[in-house]
Amino acid sequence: TDGLFTLTLTNAVSVDTEITFAVSGLATEGTDYAALGTTVTIPANSTSITLPVSVINDDLVETGGETVIVSLVSTNTAVTIGATDEATVTISDEDASEVSIAATTQASEPGTNGLFTLTLSNAVSVDTEITFAVSGVATEGTDYSALGTTVTIPANSTSITLPVSVINDDLVETGGETVIITLASTNTAVTIAAADEATVTISDEDASEVSIAAT
Repeated sequence: TDGLFTLTLTNAVSVDTEITFAVSGLATEGTDYAALGTTVTIPANSTSITLPVSVINDDLVETGGETVIVSLVSTNTAVTIGATDEATVTISDEDASEVSIAATTQASEPGTNGLFTLTLSNAVSVDTEITFAVSGVATEGTDYSALGTTVTIPANSTSITLPVSVINDDLVETGGETVIITLASTNTAVTIAAADEATVTISDEDASEVSIAAT
């Protein structure tokens, strides 16, 4: 749905009136809406003209709406700029995004690190901070370096990786040690997808044998 500005004269003028304006706001001209230019002309003997804001649709999640601000600057006639010299059109956003997680690389001792990948279904115009919980059989700080509790996907990006840095030891760990990440929440309108949990297993290369001696 396109927006619309209306420029109005209190009295008609016998010649064309060219009005110069400036454009600002959070929306990006040429990306969020078609370029407006810098002038508009009210024809002779008319009192108003409309200036459309032609929306360019995209899949980017834009939080808070994108504003287009037109400020009147000057005219080419004796027409002066009134007190109401600025107006704002807000482009509302219908796009949505959800975040999911997958284990994209499994880990193993002594030095193969694991990897989780968090993915947004649509990019967001601001940074998205995702809070998660860590569980599993592996011990954080002993079997792998601490992961923290949050990760941030930068604005206009759709994914980020979260490495599981293996800490090697000589302990024989049967069945592999699991690291489970469960997504909890975000600081934006991004929702948590059904694929909200993933597991990296740290395989163990250590071995042990038993011997006997008469002591």
